[in-house]
This record gives sequence, C-alpha cells and structure tokens, in this order.
Amino acid sequence: LVLFPMSTTVMHVARQEHQHRSFKLFDYGTSTEVAPCDFDGEKLVLVDRSRGTGPPLFRIVHLERNHHKEVDNVPAADSVTLLKLWGASYLIC
Repeated sequence: LVLFPMSTTVMHVARQEHQHRSFKLFDYGTSTEVAPCDFDGEKLVLVDRSRGTGPPLFRIVHLERNHHKEVDNVPAADSVTLLKLWGASYLIC
C-alpha cells in the first residue's frame, strides 16, 4: 500500500502489479491529524485525532469501494497504542 495525501496505490509485490484507488487521505484531514494503523489488503484502519481534545475517532476504509465506517466510543481510546484488523469484523486494541 502506498498512501499519498491525494492518491492511493495498492501494490502486489510478488506479481509486480499495482492498482490505483480513489481514496484520498487528504479528504479526512491533514497528515498530522490522520494516520494509518493497519491494512489487510482490502481495508485500511485510520486513527483521526482532528477532534482536538478527547478520544480519537477510528475509521475503517474499504479501499476498492472508497467506503468508510466510523468506529467511535472505543473503550480507553485515549490510551490505545496499537490497533489492528482481525478478521472481517473485529478490531484489536
């Protein structure tokens, strides 16, 4: 996965293939506010600290569809140091 503020490219290194995606990190905020946490080949998890004080917001973005789901009210979100995708429906903190 190669993320730029205005474009995204998914690369398969072994096959030396790449696909461009319409997802733009800049649509969600600046690089100082929004950062990627994990990528499973289809979905990207972002941590969004643009709300200032208070817990961050987490987003799961399906890159092929350019669709996102917001995950709010994560228990102890202020102290999360690692967030990973686990299966199709779970996040591990």
